[in-house]
Amino acid sequence: LHCEQAIVALRHGCHVIVQKPMALTLEGRDRMIAAADKAGKCLAVHHQWRFTNAAVGVKERIQGGFIGRVHSAKHVRKEGRPPAYDLFEVGIHAVDMLEHFFGPITEVYADMAIDGRDVTLEDVARVQEIYPQGRDAGLGVRASYIHLHVKCEGGVRADLDFFLTDEEPAPAFEAGSRGGDLIEICGFAGQMQMNWSSQSVLRSKPFSLDRASSNAEWKEVSGTRDPEP
Repeated sequence: LHCEQAIVALRHGCHVIVQKPMALTLEGRDRMIAAADKAGKCLAVHHQWRFTNAAVGVKERIQGGFIGRVHSAKHVRKEGRPPAYDLFEVGIHAVDMLEHFFGPITEVYADMAIDGRDVTLEDVARVQEIYPQGRDAGLGVRASYIHLHVKCEGGVRADLDFFLTDEEPAPAFEAGSRGGDLIEICGFAGQMQMNWSSQSVLRSKPFSLDRASSNAEWKEVSGTRDPEP
């Protein structure tokens, strides 16, 4: 997919940025990394959402103990596109955000369903049969729901859910565009919500066992950088 082109560019002294997936095989990935090391050039995968104001703000607040030690996170994406396509096309950014915040993913559990039943081989089809508006070719799954549960190296657990729906987003996810790009992060002293594709949407609320503060409202907080002009 990108392997041979990237290696040629690196050998000619170019820095290289590639789209995801980085390569079709681990062997291809390793060849690309080795070529970059040999050439002394940068090789990067296009995960641009790490650099939004909201992501920078969340990362700094996690490191600064703003919500205490983080124990879990949740991402819910509701779209008009099939979840398998959405996971491949956009959901990888949510996975990358989790690794960016909490370290490498060490364990993964995945499940999927279509109209309440298990997915079978008969549900595998060409991507453009499943989603004609998509730009990617290859095989996909006609799933209507996909669930991922991951564990990061630091012990944080996260759930990622992808739905195919035409319904309006629930109020709990109003900060995410179409209810779809929201990550909620839970610590022992509070919670944060961020829209990972936004330049500014980031909000938080404290957590306490005290009944008086248990119904605290979400408060919007700014990112750490000024918006781009």
